[in-house]
Amino acid sequence: MFTYYVQYGGAPYEQYECRGPTDFNHFIGVFDNFPWLAEIAKANEKPWGSSPTLSVKNTADNKDLWVSMSGDGYSHGYLVGYIYSTTKKRLLGFGKPKKVRWLEIYLTRDMQAVKHYFKLFFAGKYDLLLSEFSKLQRFTALEASN
Repeated sequence: MFTYYVQYGGAPYEQYECRGPTDFNHFIGVFDNFPWLAEIAKANEKPWGSSPTLSVKNTADNKDLWVSMSGDGYSHGYLVGYIYSTTKKRLLGFGKPKKVRWLEIYLTRDMQAVKHYFKLFFAGKYDLLLSEFSKLQRFTALEASN
């Protein structure tokens, strides 16, 4: 099952709204109708807050895909974040690897590509999704805080 969340521009990072169950078509409708540019303006007025973000959680697989927009009304782009479980070696490589939630964030200006990534995510095509991400500029990768 998929659930989606909305985080408004300038809001505290821990403040987001769960909007309930969704599917690909419904989510893309939300994506298309989200007031991205107005929310970027709000985020720029409160730079200590969050960027406007839409996220989807696959509760069956414990994976998340989210998209944020940054910039301004003239020049903007998307940050796409993918959270999944993986194993990580312990410090200095000693001991058993530990299981962690891992976040990778990529940059793109292509709205159609973002929609394609969500289509792959909803279809459970995670290997193909990672393959597509490998073509993008990676912003960061780190252990997720949630």
